[in-house]
Amino acid sequence: MSLASGLPRDLGGGLLLRQATAADVEALVQFNGTVHAEDKPFNTAVAAISREGLAGQHPTLGPSDHLIVEATPTGEIVSSIQFIPQTWSYAGIPFGIGRIEAVGTLPEYRRKGLVRHQMDVAHQWAAERGHLATFITGIPWYYAQFGYEQAVVFRTGRTIFPALVPPLPEGQTEPFHVRAATTADVPFIAARYAAATQRYLLTTVYSADLWRFDMTGRDPASLAAVTMAIIETPTGEAVGWLEHSNELFGGNLSTHNFEIIPGVSWLAVTPSVLRHLLAVGQQMAAPTGQPLRRLSLRGEAHPAFQAFPERFIAMHRANWNAYMRVPDIAAFLRHITPALEERLARSVAVGHTGALTLHWYRDGVQLTWEQGRLVGIEPWQPPRPENGDAAFPELTFLRRLFGWQTQEELEAGFNDAFSASPEVRVLLNILFPKEPSYIRSVS
Repeated sequence: MSLASGLPRDLGGGLLLRQATAADVEALVQFNGTVHAEDKPFNTAVAAISREGLAGQHPTLGPSDHLIVEATPTGEIVSSIQFIPQTWSYAGIPFGIGRIEAVGTLPEYRRKGLVRHQMDVAHQWAAERGHLATFITGIPWYYAQFGYEQAVVFRTGRTIFPALVPPLPEGQTEPFHVRAATTADVPFIAARYAAATQRYLLTTVYSADLWRFDMTGRDPASLAAVTMAIIETPTGEAVGWLEHSNELFGGNLSTHNFEIIPGVSWLAVTPSVLRHLLAVGQQMAAPTGQPLRRLSLRGEAHPAFQAFPERFIAMHRANWNAYMRVPDIAAFLRHITPALEERLARSVAVGHTGALTLHWYRDGVQLTWEQGRLVGIEPWQPPRPENGDAAFPELTFLRRLFGWQTQEELEAGFNDAFSASPEVRVLLNILFPKEPSYIRSVS
């Protein structure tokens, strides 16, 4: 990576901020396994995923995508973060985004601003790559101090308890079977994933190299390791794809993806898949001496939830929402202009003409419409706080931009969020509707 980020950088006190190199792999793997151990002496799953991003086989990651703070007298790594470049899609429009991950600092070096120095460099990397945003998951609130707003539901879905898995009717044979996927199945899997993303506002653009790496390049002990499988008829016709975690978390077997081809009934396939997952989960649970507590399926708009509404119950983990940073909102809006124009064209405001001024108190943007075309998106500052068509405190506009909340929900939660009229509120909900997203982690 050729970047003009002023590295290495002397932070004073014998601390040096620099990019990692191949010579740092073992030390950084040990550091991450230790600093992210939580209540364990060493986290082997974190160490394994750290090695995957450092060893040179990952399609998008290498040592130079990692920052470290080194104590120069000893050469010890005392803090580190990881920058994972990737591509997302917004309503079908791709854009570059960077994921900040593996943020860790040794306890005795915390509260010294080391993460802030590294975040500043990571944000510069994102700008140099032309990324329109960065995101991170993890510690509640912490990343708000670096310009992030919790704005995208990252890991949500629904749960089904083992007792609610429909049994195979007596005397019948299983109508669908599940087998392990191979690299020959990558085109089929990629096609099913691409079709599924049509249900969502934000999705990850996933390359064939990433699919193959997830299937064959992962350490089985890695935090990101998964099992991919193909759903077939008894005659061997592939009708779907299934992906689940390799271990239980809190007695839960998490299914990341379950998709079938058009023309096949979810009512017919889902019971077979649930029985398969139940057997897999019980097999994983047996050596632990603990019961399989539940099966979960990720996603906010999955057809299986519609097919079996009384079996799946809502699951929500607020702390796993993604924190988003968009340094230039006007630039992002220009990038997604086709989506905004299409939304307007399909709405009650088709052919709208006028200026729409939005602000976040210190600054804002003006959107100029002419007969349904967005002809201008320019920076705008409100003369007074009460001016403008709509106001969004701090970074809360990102909740609208990324489809998490309606205007009514946002205004109910923040007294200093307002829209100047009911008509403005309608227009905002047309341009920035509440829509589900599904982010497949690149890690």
